[in-house]
Amino acid sequence: MKLQVCTLTASWSNGRPKAKNRATVNLDMIALHNVLKRAIDDGLLKSLPMENLRPLKVDQRNRPLVTAEQFEKLFSAAASL
Repeated sequence: MKLQVCTLTASWSNGRPKAKNRATVNLDMIALHNVLKRAIDDGLLKSLPMENLRPLKVDQRNRPLVTAEQFEKLFSAAASL
């Protein structure tokens, strides 16, 4: 059976519960990519079926940095343990 990108994408989205976000899907695709690369190394596949598959676009969220005051509270709480 020859896997194609459209087959892989369709089976991936149909056979799995909906992901919480696109970043989760991208991480899962990285894991799958590594498994398929191992299959190539072991001689089970000749090429990557997901070779032309691009990651989903993810909106980058700006996460607030921890302030010096918050660090002080954290260190104080940790010291009292």
